[in-house]
Amino acid sequence: MPANTAAVLCLAGRSSRMGRFKPLLPIGDSSAAERMVDCFLAAGVDHLVLVTGREAEALQRALSGRGLRFVHNPDYADTDMFASVRLGLLRAVACAQRFFVSPGDIPLLEPATLRAMLGALSPSETEVCMPTFAGQPGHPVLLSRAAAHHVLNDNGGQGLRGALCGLADRTLWLETDDFGTLFDMDRPDDYALIRQLAALRAQPDVLQSRLPAAKLAARLAAMLAQAGHAADPRAAVAACLLDECPPESPRPDGLPAPSELCFLARHYGLDGCPAPLDLQLQRALAATADPDAAARLCARFAHAKALERHIEALTGHARDGLFMDNSDGHSGADSLPLPLKNSKHIEGFF
Repeated sequence: MPANTAAVLCLAGRSSRMGRFKPLLPIGDSSAAERMVDCFLAAGVDHLVLVTGREAEALQRALSGRGLRFVHNPDYADTDMFASVRLGLLRAVACAQRFFVSPGDIPLLEPATLRAMLGALSPSETEVCMPTFAGQPGHPVLLSRAAAHHVLNDNGGQGLRGALCGLADRTLWLETDDFGTLFDMDRPDDYALIRQLAALRAQPDVLQSRLPAAKLAARLAAMLAQAGHAADPRAAVAACLLDECPPESPRPDGLPAPSELCFLARHYGLDGCPAPLDLQLQRALAATADPDAAARLCARFAHAKALERHIEALTGHARDGLFMDNSDGHSGADSLPLPLKNSKHIEGFF
């Protein structure tokens, strides 16, 4: 790539909800901040600008020897992240033409995602690129030089979200296979989950086998959320990736648990080729001559069908709205409706 890409990593947060300084928390053999810095370096980013606040000196010591540029936000305790974004961009615009802007707590991000975003950004057509996983917005954001100056000229009244809404017509949402774009760590439970998911990265075959169901489950959760229900696509993704079992009793609010969405998604894609439940059951029964196994299959698919009907009732979508056959050769996962259709979905950023 041309030597004109910078990344601004905002590490000036107070970590108040975590109770511990997030950037230096260990994840595997390195800290969260080290994982992020190494990811951007592995993607070929030329200049990394780290905006620091709390424990700035400790952070600089931990990340020494990598050729990084540090900018301190002396008012970190009293300002929002947009102040750090501005400080970082002001430093970065002198040395680059394209700019990643990222929170400092998404340590599962993959270098391939950053490279794909760089390849997709075309200033003649788009000024902003944002990654998605199963249609869910994630981090980081990639800005052209014009978009970076647009952000710097914004009054900051609505943060980076407000600034980017002014570029909605020039924004590209790039679908990726990187679930790491979704997972930040604000609280101890988030940190525990990220450590589990980081360990899963060491089992690429297992991970790849679970990704299709994770995408389907996320889309089902998004449809429930769009219908006004308290469903979290990220929780559905995590349930699939960690192979969680459905609960034995229904939730008090009547919503399907994330692991139940995963159960349904797995049955849509039981053999690796997503299709409606009736067709999947036919395929599964044709592959076994064992009556007991066939009976177990029928019971599992009956539960899946009940979940499907329940989601239809909650969302108002008929079965064909929940899942479309991919007989036209397109991915069944891709045929599920994306929740990202207009600028209001930029609200997931900063």
